Amino acid sequence: MEFFTEFPELGRRSQMELRKGIDLAFRNFSREYGDNIEAFFDPLLYFLVSLEKLLLSTPWIIIIGVICGLAWLGSRSWKLVVGSAIAFLLIGYFGMWEDCMATVAIITVCTIICIVVGIPIGIIMARSGRAEKAILPVLDMMQTIPSFVYLIPILMLLGIGKVPGLIAVCVYAVPPIIRLTNLGIREVDKETLEASELLGQPQLKTKICSNSTCFTYCFCWRKSDDHDGSGHGSYCLYDRC
Repeated sequence: MEFFTEFPELGRRSQMELRKGIDLAFRNFSREYGDNIEAFFDPLLYFLVSLEKLLLSTPWIIIIGVICGLAWLGSRSWKLVVGSAIAFLLIGYFGMWEDCMATVAIITVCTIICIVVGIPIGIIMARSGRAEKAILPVLDMMQTIPSFVYLIPILMLLGIGKVPGLIAVCVYAVPPIIRLTNLGIREVDKETLEASELLGQPQLKTKICSNSTCFTYCFCWRKSDDHDGSGHGSYCLYDRC
């Protein structure tokens, strides 16, 4: 009856041997491949450090001007532009400009990495249902597990530094890019795809353009009624064009 009243568990000696085995295996792996892993991330670290030095050496007024320009291009709102300028002026006034530039460098590199990695994976998911079913659970896990969970083994391999933080941010930030790319491509109308195929457009270009402003330019084609009998009509895919 003890089998039903007490849950079977591993003995203390067995647990100790298991822990020693895991620690020994991880230690041997770190000694064997640690240098190679660090060498693999050296170009990324070099790019990050170079960008940070560039931001620190650039006059602060130019940095704020570029940020205000990007804010205007992204929102077309003077309120956001003024708010961005005030925020960065306050950061510099309180003596945190160098830390801010280090953070901006890390976020910039993380954004580039996430875009380069996330968009191709999102396209693969949109083109293959099996790939979507296999990748979605991984994305759910990446967004659910706290960053410190997968940051611990990275720190044990690479040590404390910029690269572990960079990897942790990318692991947490890349799933939304993958999901949005997959969702955006899958929601393209079938009629739009058929029209673009009739025009001889490549499939990948069709799906990318259909979610951007060039959609109206590329695929606004359907012959309208010839009212004047001249044989010349406008071509439009939608009645509202």
